[in-house]
Amino acid sequence: MSLESIVFSSKHFQDDNEQSKKNQPVEKQPAWMDPDDLALVINPKLKNMPPSLENKPKEEIQHVLREKFNETVHHIDTSWGDVSNQKEVADTSDLFSDIKNKIPSDILVITRVADLYTPKDYKASILQLAFNPAEPRASILDSKGCLHIVSVNSKKNTIQFSLPFPKEKPRFCQCYTANGEHIIVGGKQGTFLTVDCTTQQAVVTRIPGNQTDITKVFCSPDNNILAMISSKTVHFFDTSNKDLLKTIQTSDELRCGAFTDDSAYFVAAGKDGRGLVFDCEKFVAISRFQEPEMQFIHALDISRNRVAIGTDAGVLHIFDFNDLKTPHPKPLFSKLNLVTKVNTVKFNPTGELVVFASSDKKDSLKILHLGSQKVFSNWPTQKTPLSFVRDVGFDSTSKYLAIGNERGHVTLWELEFYAK
Repeated sequence: MSLESIVFSSKHFQDDNEQSKKNQPVEKQPAWMDPDDLALVINPKLKNMPPSLENKPKEEIQHVLREKFNETVHHIDTSWGDVSNQKEVADTSDLFSDIKNKIPSDILVITRVADLYTPKDYKASILQLAFNPAEPRASILDSKGCLHIVSVNSKKNTIQFSLPFPKEKPRFCQCYTANGEHIIVGGKQGTFLTVDCTTQQAVVTRIPGNQTDITKVFCSPDNNILAMISSKTVHFFDTSNKDLLKTIQTSDELRCGAFTDDSAYFVAAGKDGRGLVFDCEKFVAISRFQEPEMQFIHALDISRNRVAIGTDAGVLHIFDFNDLKTPHPKPLFSKLNLVTKVNTVKFNPTGELVVFASSDKKDSLKILHLGSQKVFSNWPTQKTPLSFVRDVGFDSTSKYLAIGNERGHVTLWELEFYAK
């Protein structure tokens, strides 16, 4: 079945009867065609396309076709047709050679347990959520700037404490330090909070000479460095004493970032698909790269030398980290399962799974099995209560997956494979 028949329904392309086929003259094809002529050739089947697409540029028609096709077959995994699939499977098997028991790629066994957080007194969407790497707790930052610390349990989750913030100084992002002792909360006009998880006390720090909002904050896996994104600037801090180590001004609008597993590099990316790789010893940008389609990069994550990138076009790319040190890296493979921008991307702690989601469309979330390059088709289903996904997170064991939405709810899901 052709793409056109899937998108526009086969009835547009059926002949009146078999006899009409026999009476049609044989159409000769040119022996050679200049590439420039391709723009002038229209598939006869497309003559019956909806009137709204008539006389539209080729690029616009391709875009509409792609969106309609993705909407029709988004639940079907087509990775078997990927030319690069065979080579990459061999590569990823080496990537997970240290894992004795690998999660199967055919079916994801996942069960909903007690919700991690449900708002009671007021409704505010979820901005960001994170699990404490050292103990069964999670932190949830809502759109009103309130930080909630919640215990994690499959039967009942309770709020340990909440830190409300004044309206004139909203907070935009948060992360745990790698040892789980503090939460760093980025805020307005270059200010951030350090919240002590034991005493529940918060200390305010202002970045010298910076009046720009801090929109993303990250802690290196070795717990030595904090990286904060503030528009076109990246600030690096010492985690222990919050001393400013280096401020790097760039020419690019940055939206997301992540440290490599060895804490040696930090990657930041954003507008027009441009990104930078920073050396975390010398605190300099060592390379600049661009996403193949020059699409805005909304989210990225790094695990086991693999970089997952979500773009404005609804594409999830998987890169080898070393390829990002070149100006125009090519992805190992890409997934087109979503039709709106991918602004949430998260590896699980073992690096075997990638969750990617879009906040622009209801119930728009998928889970990729990295080793097989397959997207699980059995979950989520049409009945899975996701709503508009704002953020996701795994606990340190991969047993739990939390999903926050625009209504302020955070559902909690147990992955049976890791629960064992």
